[in-house]
Amino acid sequence: MRLLKMVKSEVKWQARTREENLNLQRKKLKEILVKAANATFYKNKFEKARIKPEDIKDLEDLKKIPITSKAEIPIAAQNNPPFGGILAVPQNEIIRCYISPGPIPTALTKKDVENWADRTARILYLCGVRPGDIAINAVSYHMVPAGLMIHDGFEKLGCMVIPTGPGQSKTQAEIIKNFGVTVVQGFTEFLLHVAEVARKDLGLDPKKDFNLRLSISVPLPPRPERNRIEEALGLKERATQIYGIGEAGWVAAECSAEQGLHVVEDAFIAEVVDPETKERVGPGERGELILTCLDTEGSPKIRYGTGDAVTLTDEKCACGLEEVRILQVLGRIDEITKVKGLFIFPSTIEAVIKKYSELRRFQAVVDRPENIDRLTVKVEYLGAPEKAEELKSKLLRDFKEALRIDTNVEFVKPDEIKPTDKRLVDLRKGPVAWTK
Repeated sequence: MRLLKMVKSEVKWQARTREENLNLQRKKLKEILVKAANATFYKNKFEKARIKPEDIKDLEDLKKIPITSKAEIPIAAQNNPPFGGILAVPQNEIIRCYISPGPIPTALTKKDVENWADRTARILYLCGVRPGDIAINAVSYHMVPAGLMIHDGFEKLGCMVIPTGPGQSKTQAEIIKNFGVTVVQGFTEFLLHVAEVARKDLGLDPKKDFNLRLSISVPLPPRPERNRIEEALGLKERATQIYGIGEAGWVAAECSAEQGLHVVEDAFIAEVVDPETKERVGPGERGELILTCLDTEGSPKIRYGTGDAVTLTDEKCACGLEEVRILQVLGRIDEITKVKGLFIFPSTIEAVIKKYSELRRFQAVVDRPENIDRLTVKVEYLGAPEKAEELKSKLLRDFKEALRIDTNVEFVKPDEIKPTDKRLVDLRKGPVAWTK
Protein backbone atom coordinates (compact mmCIF):
# COMPACT_ATOMS: atom_id res chain seq x y z
CA MET A 1 0.00 0.00 0.00
CA ARG A 2 1.39 3.43 -0.92
CA LEU A 3 2.02 5.86 1.93
CA LEU A 4 2.07 8.93 -0.31
CA LYS A 5 -0.59 10.60 -2.38
CA MET A 6 0.21 11.16 -6.03
CA VAL A 7 2.50 14.16 -6.33
CA LYS A 8 2.11 16.47 -9.27
CA SER A 9 5.24 16.59 -11.40
CA GLU A 10 5.87 18.05 -14.84
CA VAL A 11 8.84 15.75 -15.49
CA LYS A 12 8.38 13.37 -18.42
CA TRP A 13 10.52 11.87 -21.15
CA GLN A 14 10.70 14.50 -23.88
CA ALA A 15 9.91 12.74 -27.14
CA ARG A 16 11.37 14.39 -30.24
CA THR A 17 11.81 13.43 -33.86
CA ARG A 18 15.26 12.43 -35.09
CA GLU A 19 15.71 15.79 -36.84
CA GLU A 20 14.57 17.73 -33.77
CA ASN A 21 17.15 15.94 -31.64
CA LEU A 22 19.91 16.62 -34.17
CA ASN A 23 19.01 20.31 -34.43
CA LEU A 24 19.02 20.67 -30.64
CA GLN A 25 22.39 18.92 -30.44
CA ARG A 26 23.88 21.26 -33.06
CA LYS A 27 22.79 24.29 -31.05
CA LYS A 28 23.97 22.94 -27.69
CA LEU A 29 27.28 21.67 -29.08
CA LYS A 30 28.30 25.15 -30.23
CA GLU A 31 27.46 26.54 -26.80
CA ILE A 32 29.31 23.90 -24.77
CA LEU A 33 32.45 24.08 -26.94
CA VAL A 34 32.75 27.81 -26.23
CA LYS A 35 32.44 27.09 -22.51
CA ALA A 36 34.87 24.15 -22.68
CA ALA A 37 37.53 26.40 -24.22
CA ASN A 38 37.62 28.25 -20.88
CA ALA A 39 39.07 25.11 -19.28
CA THR A 40 42.86 24.91 -19.57
CA PHE A 41 42.61 21.18 -20.25
CA TYR A 42 40.45 21.64 -23.35
CA LYS A 43 42.06 24.91 -24.40
CA ASN A 44 45.37 23.06 -24.67
CA LYS A 45 43.74 20.12 -26.43
CA PHE A 46 42.09 22.40 -29.00
CA GLU A 47 45.32 24.31 -29.62
CA LYS A 48 47.31 21.09 -30.07
CA ALA A 49 44.76 19.88 -32.64
CA ARG A 50 44.82 23.36 -34.26
CA ILE A 51 41.09 23.85 -33.98
CA LYS A 52 38.82 26.46 -32.43
CA PRO A 53 35.24 26.03 -31.19
CA GLU A 54 33.96 27.98 -34.18
CA ASP A 55 35.58 25.40 -36.52
CA ILE A 56 33.00 22.84 -35.39
CA LYS A 57 30.09 23.93 -37.56
CA ASP A 58 28.11 20.68 -37.55
CA LEU A 59 27.91 17.35 -35.74
CA GLU A 60 30.09 15.72 -38.39
CA ASP A 61 32.89 18.15 -37.51
CA LEU A 62 33.00 16.82 -33.96
CA LYS A 63 35.41 14.09 -35.07
CA LYS A 64 38.06 16.78 -35.58
CA ILE A 65 38.38 17.02 -31.79
CA PRO A 66 40.69 14.39 -30.27
CA ILE A 67 39.09 11.86 -27.95
CA THR A 68 39.80 12.30 -24.24
CA SER A 69 40.56 9.00 -22.53
CA LYS A 70 39.75 8.24 -18.89
CA ALA A 71 43.48 8.07 -18.15
CA GLU A 72 44.16 11.67 -19.22
CA ILE A 73 42.26 13.45 -16.45
CA PRO A 74 43.93 11.71 -13.46
CA ILE A 75 47.32 12.52 -15.00
CA ALA A 76 46.30 16.15 -15.52
CA ALA A 77 44.97 16.34 -11.94
CA GLN A 78 48.23 14.93 -10.61
CA ASN A 79 50.28 17.47 -12.56
CA ASN A 80 47.94 20.37 -11.77
CA PRO A 81 45.99 19.53 -8.59
CA PRO A 82 43.25 19.29 -7.69
CA PHE A 83 41.23 19.66 -10.91
CA GLY A 84 43.86 19.30 -13.62
CA GLY A 85 42.59 22.28 -15.59
CA ILE A 86 39.15 20.79 -16.27
CA LEU A 87 37.19 23.67 -14.69
CA ALA A 88 35.45 25.86 -17.25
CA VAL A 89 34.07 28.23 -14.60
CA PRO A 90 35.60 29.95 -11.54
CA GLN A 91 35.99 27.50 -8.66
CA ASN A 92 33.65 29.54 -6.44
CA GLU A 93 30.80 28.58 -8.80
CA ILE A 94 31.30 24.87 -8.08
CA ILE A 95 28.84 23.55 -5.49
CA ARG A 96 29.47 19.80 -5.79
CA CYS A 97 32.44 17.64 -6.73
CA TYR A 98 32.34 13.88 -7.22
CA ILE A 99 35.54 11.81 -7.15
CA SER A 100 35.50 8.71 -9.36
CA PRO A 101 38.28 6.08 -9.32
CA GLY A 102 41.44 7.43 -10.92
CA PRO A 103 40.93 9.76 -9.16
CA ILE A 104 38.76 11.69 -11.63
CA PRO A 105 37.11 14.87 -10.26
CA THR A 106 33.74 15.89 -11.70
CA ALA A 107 32.89 19.46 -10.69
CA LEU A 108 29.32 20.74 -10.99
CA THR A 109 27.75 24.19 -10.81
CA LYS A 110 24.28 24.77 -9.36
CA LYS A 111 22.90 24.70 -12.89
CA ASP A 112 24.70 21.40 -13.59
CA VAL A 113 23.23 19.76 -10.48
CA GLU A 114 19.76 20.88 -11.57
CA ASN A 115 20.36 19.62 -15.12
CA TRP A 116 21.58 16.24 -13.89
CA ALA A 117 18.57 15.89 -11.58
CA ASP A 118 16.16 16.75 -14.41
CA ARG A 119 17.91 14.36 -16.79
CA THR A 120 17.87 11.54 -14.21
CA ALA A 121 14.20 12.14 -13.43
CA ARG A 122 13.36 11.75 -17.11
CA ILE A 123 15.42 8.56 -17.25
CA LEU A 124 13.50 7.17 -14.27
CA TYR A 125 10.22 8.19 -15.92
CA LEU A 126 11.10 6.20 -19.03
CA CYS A 127 11.86 3.20 -16.80
CA GLY A 128 8.31 3.41 -15.47
CA VAL A 129 8.79 5.35 -12.23
CA ARG A 130 5.98 7.80 -11.49
CA PRO A 131 5.27 10.61 -8.99
CA GLY A 132 4.17 9.11 -5.67
CA ASP A 133 6.34 6.01 -5.96
CA ILE A 134 8.25 5.01 -2.83
CA ALA A 135 11.83 4.17 -3.77
CA ILE A 136 14.80 2.54 -2.08
CA ASN A 137 18.16 3.68 -3.42
CA ALA A 138 20.60 0.90 -2.55
CA VAL A 139 23.80 2.24 -4.15
CA SER A 140 26.69 4.10 -2.58
CA TYR A 141 26.30 7.76 -1.62
CA HIS A 142 29.92 8.61 -0.88
CA MET A 143 32.64 9.88 -3.24
CA VAL A 144 31.13 8.51 -6.46
CA PRO A 145 27.98 10.09 -7.92
CA ALA A 146 25.74 7.04 -8.42
CA GLY A 147 23.68 7.27 -5.24
CA LEU A 148 23.20 11.01 -5.04
CA MET A 149 22.43 11.32 -8.76
CA ILE A 150 19.60 8.80 -8.57
CA HIS A 151 18.37 10.33 -5.31
CA ASP A 152 18.11 13.76 -6.95
CA GLY A 153 16.20 12.23 -9.85
CA PHE A 154 13.67 10.48 -7.63
CA GLU A 155 13.03 13.71 -5.72
CA LYS A 156 12.71 15.75 -8.91
CA LEU A 157 10.14 13.26 -10.21
CA GLY A 158 8.06 13.55 -7.05
CA CYS A 159 8.89 10.27 -5.33
CA MET A 160 9.65 9.48 -1.71
CA VAL A 161 13.20 8.12 -1.68
CA ILE A 162 14.79 6.18 1.17
CA PRO A 163 18.62 6.51 0.95
CA THR A 164 19.56 3.08 2.25
CA GLY A 165 22.79 2.65 0.31
CA PRO A 166 24.27 -0.87 -0.02
CA GLY A 167 24.43 -3.44 2.78
CA GLN A 168 22.16 -4.34 5.73
CA SER A 169 20.11 -6.72 3.61
CA LYS A 170 17.76 -7.75 6.42
CA THR A 171 16.94 -4.14 7.29
CA GLN A 172 16.36 -3.32 3.63
CA ALA A 173 13.93 -6.22 3.27
CA GLU A 174 12.03 -4.99 6.34
CA ILE A 175 11.89 -1.46 4.92
CA ILE A 176 10.57 -2.74 1.58
CA LYS A 177 7.75 -4.53 3.41
CA ASN A 178 6.91 -1.97 6.10
CA PHE A 179 7.01 1.13 3.90
CA GLY A 180 5.28 -0.43 0.91
CA VAL A 181 8.28 0.33 -1.31
CA THR A 182 7.33 0.25 -4.99
CA VAL A 183 10.72 0.77 -6.69
CA VAL A 184 14.17 -0.56 -5.80
CA GLN A 185 17.35 0.71 -7.42
CA GLY A 186 20.63 -1.13 -6.96
CA PHE A 187 23.01 -3.73 -8.34
CA THR A 188 21.24 -6.91 -9.41
CA GLU A 189 23.32 -9.23 -7.23
CA PHE A 190 22.52 -7.21 -4.12
CA LEU A 191 18.80 -7.01 -4.87
CA LEU A 192 18.70 -10.79 -5.34
CA HIS A 193 20.49 -11.18 -2.01
CA VAL A 194 17.90 -8.96 -0.29
CA ALA A 195 15.14 -11.18 -1.70
CA GLU A 196 16.93 -14.30 -0.45
CA VAL A 197 17.38 -12.83 3.04
CA ALA A 198 13.71 -11.86 3.10
CA ARG A 199 12.76 -15.48 2.49
CA LYS A 200 15.31 -17.30 4.64
CA ASP A 201 15.76 -14.93 7.60
CA LEU A 202 12.41 -13.15 7.79
CA GLY A 203 10.08 -15.81 6.41
CA LEU A 204 8.68 -13.38 3.85
CA ASP A 205 7.31 -14.16 0.43
CA PRO A 206 8.22 -11.20 -1.84
CA LYS A 207 5.29 -11.96 -4.13
CA LYS A 208 2.83 -11.57 -1.26
CA ASP A 209 4.63 -9.37 1.26
CA PHE A 210 6.34 -6.86 -1.03
CA ASN A 211 4.61 -4.17 -3.07
CA LEU A 212 7.42 -3.77 -5.62
CA ARG A 213 6.56 -2.74 -9.17
CA LEU A 214 10.01 -2.10 -10.61
CA SER A 215 13.66 -2.82 -10.05
CA ILE A 216 16.27 -0.62 -11.73
CA SER A 217 19.86 -1.73 -12.22
CA VAL A 218 22.89 -1.10 -14.39
CA PRO A 219 22.71 -3.10 -17.66
CA LEU A 220 20.85 -6.35 -17.05
CA PRO A 221 21.17 -9.75 -18.71
CA PRO A 222 18.73 -10.55 -21.50
CA ARG A 223 15.65 -12.65 -21.01
CA PRO A 224 14.99 -15.34 -19.90
CA GLU A 225 17.60 -14.72 -17.18
CA ARG A 226 15.94 -11.42 -16.34
CA ASN A 227 12.77 -13.33 -15.47
CA ARG A 228 14.64 -14.80 -12.50
CA ILE A 229 15.12 -11.31 -11.04
CA GLU A 230 11.44 -10.45 -11.45
CA GLU A 231 10.43 -13.74 -9.85
CA ALA A 232 12.82 -13.39 -6.89
CA LEU A 233 11.69 -9.85 -6.05
CA GLY A 234 8.02 -10.53 -6.77
CA LEU A 235 7.87 -7.58 -9.16
CA LYS A 236 4.42 -6.59 -10.33
CA GLU A 237 5.82 -5.06 -13.53
CA ARG A 238 9.43 -5.57 -14.60
CA ALA A 239 13.14 -5.41 -14.01
CA THR A 240 14.57 -2.58 -16.08
CA GLN A 241 17.95 -0.97 -16.63
CA ILE A 242 19.83 2.29 -16.98
CA TYR A 243 23.33 3.24 -18.11
CA GLY A 244 25.67 5.95 -16.91
CA ILE A 245 29.25 6.86 -16.04
CA GLY A 246 30.57 8.62 -12.97
CA GLU A 247 32.07 11.48 -14.94
CA ALA A 248 28.88 12.45 -16.79
CA GLY A 249 25.93 11.04 -14.85
CA TRP A 250 23.10 8.83 -16.06
CA VAL A 251 23.02 8.63 -19.83
CA ALA A 252 20.33 6.24 -21.05
CA ALA A 253 17.32 4.18 -19.98
CA GLU A 254 15.31 1.23 -21.23
CA CYS A 255 11.67 1.60 -22.20
CA SER A 256 9.00 -1.08 -21.87
CA ALA A 257 9.79 -2.43 -25.35
CA GLU A 258 13.16 -3.68 -24.01
CA GLN A 259 14.96 -2.98 -27.30
CA GLY A 260 17.94 -1.11 -25.92
CA LEU A 261 18.60 1.96 -23.81
CA HIS A 262 17.45 5.36 -25.09
CA VAL A 263 20.16 8.03 -24.85
CA VAL A 264 19.10 11.42 -23.46
CA GLU A 265 20.07 13.21 -26.65
CA ASP A 266 19.46 16.74 -25.43
CA ALA A 267 22.22 16.02 -22.90
CA PHE A 268 24.61 13.79 -24.88
CA ILE A 269 26.04 13.18 -28.32
CA ALA A 270 26.89 9.48 -28.50
CA GLU A 271 29.44 8.05 -30.94
CA VAL A 272 31.00 4.61 -31.30
CA VAL A 273 34.59 4.34 -32.52
CA ASP A 274 36.98 1.57 -33.39
CA PRO A 275 39.20 1.39 -30.29
CA GLU A 276 42.35 1.00 -32.38
CA THR A 277 41.85 3.51 -35.20
CA LYS A 278 39.56 5.89 -33.25
CA GLU A 279 37.43 6.17 -36.40
CA ARG A 280 33.65 6.09 -36.15
CA VAL A 281 31.97 2.78 -36.91
CA GLY A 282 28.56 2.24 -38.50
CA PRO A 283 25.22 1.65 -36.73
CA GLY A 284 25.15 -1.75 -35.05
CA GLU A 285 28.93 -2.18 -35.18
CA ARG A 286 30.90 -2.75 -31.99
CA GLY A 287 33.30 -0.24 -30.53
CA GLU A 288 33.99 2.18 -27.69
CA LEU A 289 31.24 4.55 -26.59
CA ILE A 290 32.33 8.21 -26.83
CA LEU A 291 30.19 10.84 -25.14
CA THR A 292 30.00 14.61 -25.46
CA CYS A 293 28.04 16.05 -22.54
CA LEU A 294 25.87 19.02 -23.55
CA ASP A 295 24.40 20.03 -20.18
CA THR A 296 27.48 20.29 -17.92
CA GLU A 297 29.42 23.56 -17.73
CA GLY A 298 31.51 23.09 -14.56
CA SER A 299 33.78 20.37 -15.92
CA PRO A 300 32.75 19.69 -19.53
CA LYS A 301 33.26 16.30 -21.16
CA ILE A 302 33.99 16.62 -24.89
CA ARG A 303 34.40 13.38 -26.87
CA TYR A 304 35.03 11.52 -23.64
CA GLY A 305 36.02 7.86 -23.93
CA THR A 306 33.85 5.85 -21.56
CA GLY A 307 35.95 2.70 -21.83
CA ASP A 308 32.73 0.75 -22.47
CA ALA A 309 32.25 -1.40 -25.55
CA VAL A 310 28.75 -1.01 -27.01
CA THR A 311 26.62 -1.16 -30.12
CA LEU A 312 24.33 1.74 -31.10
CA THR A 313 21.39 2.13 -33.44
CA ASP A 314 19.50 5.18 -34.67
CA GLU A 315 16.50 3.17 -35.88
CA LYS A 316 13.10 4.04 -34.45
CA CYS A 317 12.20 1.95 -31.40
CA ALA A 318 9.05 -0.18 -31.24
CA CYS A 319 7.85 2.20 -28.50
CA GLY A 320 7.81 5.04 -31.05
CA LEU A 321 10.76 7.02 -29.67
CA GLU A 322 13.49 8.08 -32.10
CA GLU A 323 16.54 8.61 -29.87
CA VAL A 324 19.79 6.77 -30.49
CA ARG A 325 19.73 3.54 -28.47
CA ILE A 326 22.50 1.53 -26.84
CA LEU A 327 21.64 -1.98 -28.00
CA GLN A 328 24.31 -3.77 -25.99
CA VAL A 329 26.86 -2.96 -23.32
CA LEU A 330 29.45 -5.61 -24.10
CA GLY A 331 32.05 -4.95 -21.40
CA ARG A 332 35.16 -2.89 -20.83
CA ILE A 333 37.50 -2.28 -23.74
CA ASP A 334 40.48 -3.43 -21.67
CA GLU A 335 38.71 -6.82 -21.35
CA ILE A 336 38.48 -7.30 -25.09
CA THR A 337 40.83 -8.50 -27.80
CA LYS A 338 40.86 -9.12 -31.54
CA VAL A 339 41.04 -12.61 -33.04
CA LYS A 340 41.23 -13.16 -36.79
CA GLY A 341 40.21 -9.55 -37.32
CA LEU A 342 37.11 -9.72 -35.10
CA PHE A 343 36.66 -8.31 -31.60
CA ILE A 344 36.05 -10.95 -28.95
CA PHE A 345 33.97 -9.92 -25.94
CA PRO A 346 33.96 -11.98 -22.72
CA SER A 347 30.31 -10.99 -22.27
CA THR A 348 29.42 -12.72 -25.56
CA ILE A 349 31.13 -15.92 -24.42
CA GLU A 350 29.40 -15.66 -21.04
CA ALA A 351 25.97 -15.32 -22.67
CA VAL A 352 26.50 -18.62 -24.51
CA ILE A 353 27.73 -20.45 -21.42
CA LYS A 354 24.80 -19.25 -19.29
CA LYS A 355 22.43 -21.12 -21.58
CA TYR A 356 23.61 -24.40 -20.06
CA SER A 357 23.14 -25.29 -16.38
CA GLU A 358 25.98 -27.83 -16.55
CA LEU A 359 28.56 -25.07 -17.10
CA ARG A 360 30.04 -22.61 -14.64
CA ARG A 361 33.16 -20.41 -14.75
CA PHE A 362 35.12 -19.92 -17.96
CA GLN A 363 38.38 -18.51 -19.23
CA ALA A 364 39.04 -17.66 -22.87
CA VAL A 365 42.66 -18.08 -23.99
CA VAL A 366 44.02 -16.61 -27.23
CA ASP A 367 47.32 -17.81 -28.66
CA ARG A 368 48.97 -17.99 -32.08
CA PRO A 369 50.50 -21.36 -32.96
CA GLU A 370 52.16 -21.31 -36.39
CA ASN A 371 51.16 -17.63 -36.78
CA ILE A 372 47.44 -18.44 -36.84
CA ASP A 373 45.16 -16.95 -34.18
CA ARG A 374 43.44 -19.54 -32.00
CA LEU A 375 40.71 -19.07 -29.38
CA THR A 376 40.18 -21.75 -26.75
CA VAL A 377 37.37 -21.46 -24.21
CA LYS A 378 38.08 -23.37 -21.02
CA VAL A 379 34.90 -23.93 -19.03
CA GLU A 380 34.06 -25.82 -15.85
CA TYR A 381 31.79 -28.79 -16.61
CA LEU A 382 29.46 -30.06 -13.87
CA GLY A 383 27.46 -32.57 -15.89
CA ALA A 384 27.59 -36.30 -16.52
CA PRO A 385 30.80 -37.50 -18.25
CA GLU A 386 28.86 -39.41 -20.90
CA LYS A 387 27.11 -36.21 -22.05
CA ALA A 388 30.23 -34.05 -22.28
CA GLU A 389 30.93 -34.53 -25.98
CA GLU A 390 27.34 -33.82 -26.96
CA LEU A 391 27.38 -30.54 -25.05
CA LYS A 392 30.78 -29.65 -26.44
CA SER A 393 29.38 -29.98 -29.97
CA LYS A 394 26.53 -27.62 -29.07
CA LEU A 395 28.98 -25.11 -27.66
CA LEU A 396 31.14 -25.19 -30.79
CA ARG A 397 28.05 -24.41 -32.86
CA ASP A 398 26.87 -21.66 -30.50
CA PHE A 399 30.29 -19.99 -30.34
CA LYS A 400 30.57 -20.07 -34.12
CA GLU A 401 27.24 -18.27 -34.40
CA ALA A 402 27.94 -15.75 -31.62
CA LEU A 403 31.61 -14.97 -32.31
CA ARG A 404 31.74 -15.64 -36.07
CA ILE A 405 34.99 -17.60 -35.76
CA ASP A 406 35.86 -21.24 -35.06
CA THR A 407 36.58 -21.90 -31.40
CA ASN A 408 38.12 -24.71 -29.39
CA VAL A 409 36.29 -25.84 -26.24
CA GLU A 410 38.03 -27.49 -23.31
CA PHE A 411 36.11 -28.78 -20.29
CA VAL A 412 37.91 -28.53 -16.94
CA LYS A 413 37.06 -29.68 -13.42
CA PRO A 414 34.93 -27.56 -11.06
CA ASP A 415 36.90 -24.88 -9.17
CA GLU A 416 39.87 -25.18 -11.53
CA ILE A 417 39.12 -21.64 -12.70
CA LYS A 418 39.26 -19.19 -9.80
CA PRO A 419 36.76 -16.32 -9.40
CA THR A 420 39.69 -13.89 -9.55
CA ASP A 421 41.12 -15.28 -12.81
CA LYS A 422 40.91 -13.08 -15.89
CA ARG A 423 38.07 -14.00 -18.20
CA LEU A 424 40.23 -13.44 -21.26
CA VAL A 425 43.96 -14.11 -21.52
CA ASP A 426 45.95 -13.14 -24.63
CA LEU A 427 49.20 -15.08 -25.00
CA ARG A 428 50.16 -13.74 -28.43
CA LYS A 429 53.17 -11.58 -29.05
CA GLY A 430 52.99 -8.43 -31.13
CA PRO A 431 50.56 -5.51 -31.45
CA VAL A 432 47.51 -7.55 -32.41
CA ALA A 433 45.39 -7.31 -29.29
CA TRP A 434 43.03 -4.55 -28.33
CA THR A 435 44.72 -3.42 -25.15
CA LYS A 436 44.13 0.08 -23.94
